[in-house]
Order: sequence, then C-alpha cells, then structure tokens
Amino acid sequence: MMVQNMGQIIRSERIKRGYTQEELSFGICTTATLSRIECGLHNPTRAIIRAVLDKLGNVDYNFVELEGKSISEVSIKKQRIAKYLFTEQISEARKELELLQSKQVSEELLDQQFLGAANAFVDIYEHKYSISTYHDLLKLIRLTIVNYNQKQELNYILTFNETFLILVIAYYELMTSNIEVGKDMLEKLLSSIRKRTMNIGIENALYSSAEKLYAYAWFLEGNYKKALNVLDNMIQYCTASGSIDEVALVAKEKAICESKLGYMEQTKETVLNSYYALKAMKLYRAAECLKSYAAKYLKLEFHATYMIGE
Repeated sequence: MMVQNMGQIIRSERIKRGYTQEELSFGICTTATLSRIECGLHNPTRAIIRAVLDKLGNVDYNFVELEGKSISEVSIKKQRIAKYLFTEQISEARKELELLQSKQVSEELLDQQFLGAANAFVDIYEHKYSISTYHDLLKLIRLTIVNYNQKQELNYILTFNETFLILVIAYYELMTSNIEVGKDMLEKLLSSIRKRTMNIGIENALYSSAEKLYAYAWFLEGNYKKALNVLDNMIQYCTASGSIDEVALVAKEKAICESKLGYMEQTKETVLNSYYALKAMKLYRAAECLKSYAAKYLKLEFHATYMIGE
C-alpha cells in the first residue's frame, strides 16, 4: 500500500512542477524504473526515494518514515547546515553536522555526498584544503552525475546535494585563484536554478548562497560595481522571500563594495541599518562581527544610536 501511495505522490508532484520522467529520473534511476514506481509496480530503495523527493524540492513528505529516520528531518538539517556555512557561521554548522552524523545516516550514498561536501567546505574556509580536496569533491558529485565536469551546461534537474556540491567546487575554484572557472560555474548554476523556479526547496536554501558567491567572484576580479549589483538583486530576492536575516547578513559584503567605490555615506547607512536589524533578530554574534569589521576595515565607530567615520 505504501508503494502505491508513494508512486501517486511522486507522479503528482512531478506533473505539478512540469518535469518529465526522463528529467526526474536522470542521475537516480532509469526512466522505466521511475515509471514503475509511479504505477506502484516497483518498491524503491530508501536512497531512490530520498533522491527523487530531494529533486522535487519543497515536497511535504513528513508521511515517509523509513528505518526510523524522517526524510524531511534530514532535509531540513541539510538546508540549515548549508545556510550556516554560506553565512560563515562555521561553529553552528559544525554542531549541526555532528547531530546529523550522530543519526547514523552517513552510510547512505546521498548522505555521503552531503557530509563530504560540507566537511570540504569547512576545510576550504579554514584554508586546510589541497588538490585532493578538489578530487574528493569530483568523486562525490560523480556518484550521481557520472560524467560531471565544470564546463558542461546544467540542462537537467539538480538535487539539493548536487547543487550544494557545485557551490562548494566553485568556492574551491575561487579560493585557489581560478576565478574565471568558478564564476562560469556559478553563472551556469544560477541560470539552471532560475529556469527551475518551481523547485522552491533548492531555491530558498541555496539560491542566495550562489548569488553571494557570484558577487564574491566579481569582487575578486576588482569589479566592485558588478558585485554591488548582484548583492542588490540578492537583497531584493531575500526581502521578497521573507529571508530578512539574509538581508542583514549580506550587508557586510555590500558595505565592502560601497567602501571600495568610495560611497562612504551610503556605506555608513548600510552598516548601521544592518547592525540594528541583526540585534533585533537576536543575531548578536553576527551584529558584533559586523561592528568589529566596520571599525577595523571601514574606520567606522558606533556611538550609542549613531555611527561616525574617522
């Protein structure tokens, strides 16, 4: 009975999002296998179910409990970890990673992908990476996209794991001075995500992270105006989607670009508004980091309810 219900739900969600069976099954199973699952003629493994639901995005699949672990619970943890990593909240990400690993889900292929990519991100952030980090990331993404390479167009649906892995690989390229390669990867990824606007689960969790890295790529090239334009678009997106914390957290990058362009008055306003927004949301650590950054690099000093420059 569960197979029949599962197949009906997968088919309904696939049609709702406008995907063909070929698109949805790519990198997971054969089209024939997906067809049999939808018809209730095949009992899929836990890994296949999770991969399909992951690809479909924001699906309410709390009804699925396999081996005592809720798929939606794992998915939520993955999204939270990705958000922490891309907002430089590394200690919080570590805690969530430890919790996820303690659930003993790391034997699953899909969890190997995500946990490997998340740990690689931390290594890159802490400058503990090497060429082996890069090769490990390629091995992880090729678990589901067998012939993946950075130059290929992303004309197929990506799972959360695959999107996250591409972001981490692009981050590696930027941090190893392969800026053009990383920027090209991010442009292709953003184009793919924008085309799949129905895939809300991936979009909300990783779209802003991709935009932030893309802005960083332009910043590394010294094109501060382009970076500022990307960040402004990101703020509009985050505001429209209700991610007010993201709006406040991206202000540091925006302030850096404004200061590089000599927009000091605008920079003061950006930093001040973000500082009090972060405090209002009780993100005290982020607020203090922004305050320290403003004092050290922008020569801005806070006084009570206002801020002055040196």
